[in-house]
Amino acid sequence: MKINYILEQLRDDQGVQAWLEHHPQAKLVHVFFMVQGNNYSEYHVGYYDEQTQKMTTFIVNGTSISIKEEGDLLKKDDSPLLPLDEKTLTSTVEEALDAAKKVQEKDYAKEIPLKIMVILQNLPDVGQVYNITYVTQSMKTLNIKVDAATAQVLSAQLISLFSTMGKPLDGLERK
Repeated sequence: MKINYILEQLRDDQGVQAWLEHHPQAKLVHVFFMVQGNNYSEYHVGYYDEQTQKMTTFIVNGTSISIKEEGDLLKKDDSPLLPLDEKTLTSTVEEALDAAKKVQEKDYAKEIPLKIMVILQNLPDVGQVYNITYVTQSMKTLNIKVDAATAQVLSAQLISLFSTMGKPLDGLERK
């Protein structure tokens, strides 16, 4: 599935068009969804308004589109939320997931995936990526960043979910 199709479907919706007219400064910053087997969950498409520092999320589920009202951001630091560049979004979700799966099977074969979460985002110092996170049977997360233009794996990191239990997440603050 091309994310561009989801974004086109979103922009064709009259309610979304009206919202965008009233929020011209809001920028598209992420697309989030989960994968189980060959099924994709609903898509959460986030627009960020830097002036109000609020996020509005549109939920695309088949042909249905709903809005999740503006909410506060939970950010780790003061790094900016960069807008997505749709022109450089040339690889498909399937290509990114295939690249991540190859890394998981080759380098982390003992880590059996239970859930897969995907966030398309534009990260400072990294660029536009499919940020793919596997939650595994051994209660770890395997995070794989895949370039959104080339579908090349940029990084992979395995972290125990228990390594942060009982500890505050350093630097996390509500904006």
